Amino acid sequence: MDIKGRLASALLALALCGPGGSDTARAEVSAEVDALGNYLRTVVLSNASVNNPKIWSSHHARAQYVPLNPMGDLNGDLYPEIVENPLQLNHPWVVWSRFDGSEYALAWSRWSAGWEPIRWIGTAGMIAAGDDLDPALTLDLSGRPYVAWWRDERGVGRVYLSLFLDTRWMDPLAVSDAGVDSRYPSVAVEGELVVVRYETPGGTVQQVLALSSRDSINDDITPFERFDPPPAPNTPDHN
Repeated sequence: MDIKGRLASALLALALCGPGGSDTARAEVSAEVDALGNYLRTVVLSNASVNNPKIWSSHHARAQYVPLNPMGDLNGDLYPEIVENPLQLNHPWVVWSRFDGSEYALAWSRWSAGWEPIRWIGTAGMIAAGDDLDPALTLDLSGRPYVAWWRDERGVGRVYLSLFLDTRWMDPLAVSDAGVDSRYPSVAVEGELVVVRYETPGGTVQQVLALSSRDSINDDITPFERFDPPPAPNTPDHN
């Protein structure tokens, strides 16, 4: 979800709270459907209480609201990133940081005649992998989703990238250098290029990855023809 969408959700939550900002407004991430079960839109509300923020609790009892993750607040799940696919009746893809019992890993779902079962991007529960945080999600012109995020690896952030292949997400690809604290990525697809930008102590870094032909992308390959990691810290670039 973009900044305007989040702001609109926050303002709506504030309105539901009333002038006193009470906790009567709950949070919700649900799909609204019509009488035939057809998808209409995604409803996102977040509680305005700073002391007890809620994101996922189901607020509506009406049949036309279908919650994605109603137990997420009890699990400590974080804010979702949502994009709607214009090639599939604006059906949404959703990615968020979900607690897996030891740390945060990336979870995802999408709407396809209903919310698909919540699954992981990469391998959840990896020992000492670190928290996966702040996913950024986008679609290319064919409707294929791409996600970038950063992982807290013993206090040092590292940026990763994945994209949806035929039936699964690509194994996470490290985009930033392991020696540079890299966080808060964005991702965009520009033709056959995937552009990932992220923040480091030295400023914003841009990394460009070249895709192979989209016609050849399948579950068995890593679909990048060229990927040049950034130079190691304090190493002169002789190019």
